[in-house]
Amino acid sequence: MKNFFLLICLALFSNYSFGQFESRMKEQKVVKGTVTVNGETKEGYISMPRMISSDGKELPCITDLQESFIFIDKTTFETVEKIKGKDKVKYTAKDCESFTYQDLVFESRKISLDLNPIPKTLFLLVQKKRDNATFYSVFSATSNVGNATTPFGLASFVVFINGSDKAKYVDQINPKKDFSNCSAILSKLDNKEYDEIRTAEQNFDLMGIKMATGDKGDSADGALDLDKLLGTGVDKLNRNLNVLDDYVNGKCE
Repeated sequence: MKNFFLLICLALFSNYSFGQFESRMKEQKVVKGTVTVNGETKEGYISMPRMISSDGKELPCITDLQESFIFIDKTTFETVEKIKGKDKVKYTAKDCESFTYQDLVFESRKISLDLNPIPKTLFLLVQKKRDNATFYSVFSATSNVGNATTPFGLASFVVFINGSDKAKYVDQINPKKDFSNCSAILSKLDNKEYDEIRTAEQNFDLMGIKMATGDKGDSADGALDLDKLLGTGVDKLNRNLNVLDDYVNGKCE
């Protein structure tokens, strides 16, 4: 009976502590996250960027997170009574390899943005990783070129193939040129097998790519409506996604 009473007390104390902790996170405007520097990953908390209202939801501004973020070490946040400026570390894409913001993953990559030939190092939102390719979405508030309109500006989808340091915008890929050494892809291109009409959402589901703009949990800021944004039909983006699906799934091996 004494042990049972002790368990109840511990459970009540645990719930009380968790509630206090959640309140502190809201007060400090932070979310759980990690940062990886020189191959070492640290757990902690990341300050929320500007929030943008869209369809009644508050979304973290991805264009801000592409540039930099503020990190507080886990132990510091959970033990120091009052968080001060010295406890916060600002990271840019040149300072670390990657970070997570809730369940979103960002990696530092160099990319030419807005058709500017001079590459810039940014944090890109990871959409899908394979051994031979990594897909990202990149957002721009100033570009007039992109695949989807979002609350943060236009979004484009880029891929780094075979460990290359040079990004390729998915809709700018030339399949016959870029996959000229893959007879399976060339044959299907000639037979127009990649021109099957699919909705944008079907194409992204096919490849497991999510156009995420926030936490995917119950309080999801949700995935954007790709069909509404990108439409249906045969176009460069859809065709190239079909080609890349074959490539990343080993059809050229």
